[in-house]
Amino acid sequence: MNRTVAALESTRIGRTGQNLGFLLALPRSGSTLLSAILDNHPEIASPPEPWVMLALHSLGQVDRRHPADSRLVGTALDLFAGEEGLRSAARAAAATLYGMALQGSGKTFFLDKTPRYHLILDYLNDVFPDAKLVWLRRNPFAIAASYRSTWGFDLPALLRSGDDHPAVFDLLTGLGALERFSTALGDRVHVVHYERLIADPIAALHALLMHLGLPSPEESVRAMTDLTALGRSKKQFGDHKILKTTAPHADSLDRWKSELSVPDLQTLLDALGRDRLTRLGYGAAVEEVLALGAVDKGPDVTLAHEERCRRLMDRRLSDLGRASAYEGVIPTVGRWGGLPPGTG
Repeated sequence: MNRTVAALESTRIGRTGQNLGFLLALPRSGSTLLSAILDNHPEIASPPEPWVMLALHSLGQVDRRHPADSRLVGTALDLFAGEEGLRSAARAAAATLYGMALQGSGKTFFLDKTPRYHLILDYLNDVFPDAKLVWLRRNPFAIAASYRSTWGFDLPALLRSGDDHPAVFDLLTGLGALERFSTALGDRVHVVHYERLIADPIAALHALLMHLGLPSPEESVRAMTDLTALGRSKKQFGDHKILKTTAPHADSLDRWKSELSVPDLQTLLDALGRDRLTRLGYGAAVEEVLALGAVDKGPDVTLAHEERCRRLMDRRLSDLGRASAYEGVIPTVGRWGGLPPGTG
């Protein structure tokens, strides 16, 4: 193989996901920070939030009000392409887009960081079964505090009111889906805890790069944490606070304790459940919340939140015309098993 062909192969996304990875995380988990750090690696391109796979997942799904008649769009495409054809089309389109980005960057590995991929996890794995998978976890109480302080979304209030809001889907549907996906795939999903990344970024990055199969010499890893020369702008997706960040820091780790009231913490504990929070490594945070005056009301309260969230999701999905192509059945996110049946 000559050098030109070898260079082309190194910037090509393989059919089953070679040279490709997905950084999975809920919004406000610190994924922009980790993505920016990894983008500093000489072989990794990780630009802000491509959203590629969500767009491809929706191929043929259009609003019921579309003048072409959404039923015809969905039915015709399904009949023409079939499930395997749609999967192959998505694979080819994504590989082309990711490959173009790689060629433009001069790097060899593309890492897609798009937080709302939690809605299509099984679809990602079905289209690219050999892609590398990383799950960045963060204390959910801190995530809720960041929603409020950064975006102005009051998650506890949204949960109490039962409002239909993407942030509710992130916290309830997303966290449950990520946990199930990680459990099902085992070692294929490398878990990074945001708190440990902040406390010891060098150790966390060494382990992560080993999972990705990429070199991690000490000097290069230390250089990755220097964020003073990021090539990003406010026109791009992602957390724009990263533009003012020079290195990982612990300033926001405990901000949730002052940002959220005890009633807020009670609502979040009810919605997320003590057992799940403990399983994910945040048992100590639960104990702090209980010490402040919150009460563990048990799994039935958590299940009620999950059921209400599922109904809200179904109502949103009913606006996608593909439903009527299948005898009026409300579509689920994930033509091939995307949104799991439940969020427990």
